[in-house]
Amino acid sequence: MIYYRFCCVTVLLLTLGCGPTASPNSATVSGVVTLNGASLNSGRIYFNIDNGSAVRSAEIQVDGSYQVVDVPAGMAGVAIMVPPAPSMPSNDPTAPAVTVSSVTPVSIPKKYEKVETSKLTYEIVPGEQTRDIHLQ
Repeated sequence: MIYYRFCCVTVLLLTLGCGPTASPNSATVSGVVTLNGASLNSGRIYFNIDNGSAVRSAEIQVDGSYQVVDVPAGMAGVAIMVPPAPSMPSNDPTAPAVTVSSVTPVSIPKKYEKVETSKLTYEIVPGEQTRDIHLQ
């Protein structure tokens, strides 16, 4: 009986120590997002697989790079969202505090905010791949 409990506890502890693993039929997609040749400096990129069966996303870094992990294989529509530039802090002491970032987000055309209007599609295959995305 003690041996049985020891085995169960050992298996449980080993299982808890394991993080999520990527499916063998998934991809890690990385690249750079640019607008008219200049790298975006913020935002989020979304991969919408097979009309919404799965959505994966990642932050766009200051240099325009991104990396999305565990993207299922299939046709993916892409959308990109960039937060609006922060407004200047108010002189009103009762107004909520606003943090002004040192990075002013690059403004992109609204059409890229939705998969349906972005016209960006890619075939995702299992494994690592690079998909640089060039917006106009």
